Amino acid sequence: YQDDDEMWGPQKAVDGKTGGDSRTDGVTRTISMETPWWELEFPKDVLIKKLVVFNRTDANLGPKLAGCRVQFLNERRQVLW
Repeated sequence: YQDDDEMWGPQKAVDGKTGGDSRTDGVTRTISMETPWWELEFPKDVLIKKLVVFNRTDANLGPKLAGCRVQFLNERRQVLW
């Protein structure tokens, strides 16, 4: 996020905190745009058994994930799932 990478940076998405409060619980965010996106690249092949997306809980943000789409890509950026 453009205003404070320490507070909102991508590292917050994988820090293990799932509480949802944007000030204390490891929440990240994207720049406001029509089609925001966020991407995680693993350094090597991994087996993904489960994916859980936690939304923020500190405001009326339920609709923020409306239309959320998750895709898994291979190294050639082809959609696997």
